[in-house]
Amino acid sequence: MKSLTTFIITCLIVTLQVSAQNNCSNPLQVNICPSVTLYNQTNAGMGDDLTGPSCNIVGEDVLYQVNIANGASKLIVSIQNCTGPFRVFAEKVCGSCMPLGSIYTTQPMCNFSVNTANDTVLYVWVDAAATITYDIAFGSDTNFTVINIPNTQGNLSFDGSVCATPPFEPTKPFFQIAVNGVYDTAPLFFSPLNVVDTVCITTFFKNTTGVEGVKRFVFDFPASGYLNPQTAPIIPGFYNAGNWVATVSNGGQTWTLQFIDAAGIGRGDFTGTPNSCLAYEFCFTLTPLSNLPQYTNATVNITSDGFGAGFSGWIQQGCCPSFFTNCSTNMTGGGAVGGAHGFGFGFNDPGALPVELLSFTAKAEKNKVKLNWVTASEKNNSHFTIEKSVNGNNWSKVAEVNGQGNSNVIHDYSYTDSYPISGASWYRLSQTDYDGTSETFPAQRVYVKPFHYSIFPNPVKDLLTIQFDTDETPRIQMFNPLGNEVFVAVENDVGLVRLNTSEIPVGLYFVSITIDGVQSKEQIAIIR
Repeated sequence: MKSLTTFIITCLIVTLQVSAQNNCSNPLQVNICPSVTLYNQTNAGMGDDLTGPSCNIVGEDVLYQVNIANGASKLIVSIQNCTGPFRVFAEKVCGSCMPLGSIYTTQPMCNFSVNTANDTVLYVWVDAAATITYDIAFGSDTNFTVINIPNTQGNLSFDGSVCATPPFEPTKPFFQIAVNGVYDTAPLFFSPLNVVDTVCITTFFKNTTGVEGVKRFVFDFPASGYLNPQTAPIIPGFYNAGNWVATVSNGGQTWTLQFIDAAGIGRGDFTGTPNSCLAYEFCFTLTPLSNLPQYTNATVNITSDGFGAGFSGWIQQGCCPSFFTNCSTNMTGGGAVGGAHGFGFGFNDPGALPVELLSFTAKAEKNKVKLNWVTASEKNNSHFTIEKSVNGNNWSKVAEVNGQGNSNVIHDYSYTDSYPISGASWYRLSQTDYDGTSETFPAQRVYVKPFHYSIFPNPVKDLLTIQFDTDETPRIQMFNPLGNEVFVAVENDVGLVRLNTSEIPVGLYFVSITIDGVQSKEQIAIIR
């Protein structure tokens, strides 16, 4: 009886251990999307089921079979509260030891993602040398929707038809200036000087075919001609519910009025109802110091809200893991997204501004940025300079474009930056006269969609694989920590690059990946 009892207990223990093991014949099933979160997971009692020293850490493994109903372009795994070092990787064929990607970390948390080929089943291993506990969450990009939104920005432009009566200057029939309630014409004349006046500038726009509206005015009063310009801190919207909010800079000489719409969606002061003679009036109290045009030429720069820009591309959909809620789902890709437009003029200029800029735009087109600008007139204009910046503060020169010298007709200019900054960046335009004097116009923000890739395994022994979400041929370079290039054999395939690292000494290296001028860098470790 005793031996029978012992046999039954032994069988029970063996049965429980086998059922607890978690391998290719008995993986833990996970169905996403929606995202799935599993708490208090452990590898205790799971066994060491992986084979092959290239992918296995000796110790107990946990295997999850991730079922994705609609296929996945990217699988996202997020782990936190892990009690020891671990490695996580994903593969298409269970136990093949051919990971799509992997990561090893000694930290208690990590976010891990791999690009897939719309697979509906993937296998995720959590591998550790010692017993660990952890929380794990799964999410993915499950599909994408192709969209083609037409451009409805319309014909937003200065309105010089019959709005300004009288106009300040016949060559610029889209604005008026009133001094103490009396309309003035060029040249602006103050009498007496050094006495506080109220100066109101009214600018006229039209948009009869679209929804784009005016968003920001920047008034720059030169200190040589004006003392202590002031305006109301808040001005109600003229056409849209909201307020123009004033801020001052440049020692009190530059005023920016930004429209904050009541709905909080970034619209300008225009509802989209077809309209002309859209009048925007801003009044300043100031003390005039001179009547000489070269000292009193103030500039006005205006930016639209960019609403109604067209889009052609795709929107990615899916579900983020609960520990990684800002994962890459619901991001857009594909065609170019339009941006805001810029307008500008000067008043009381000595005859005419060196360059009267009507518009300046920067738009992303695939992995390039198309820049366009239009001038109404040019005087002694030598050239334009294009600069770009990753933060809007530090600028680098992109190109120079010759000007027209002297012109009284409209000219269109364009330039394409084939090597833009990946993600958000800023572009600005400046104009230089033959005598070297220059003027800089307001910067434009643009966003270039970065390319996506996965690099594995890392650490690597003999063969490093980089998988891309584009068919473009990348430029791959490898550098040591001193910045010296290390030459390796590279094998290219569609959407895939393999690097032979078998002859490179053990250590840390950097891999530079460049596609269409957009560059990314990754650190890898070579082991033996």
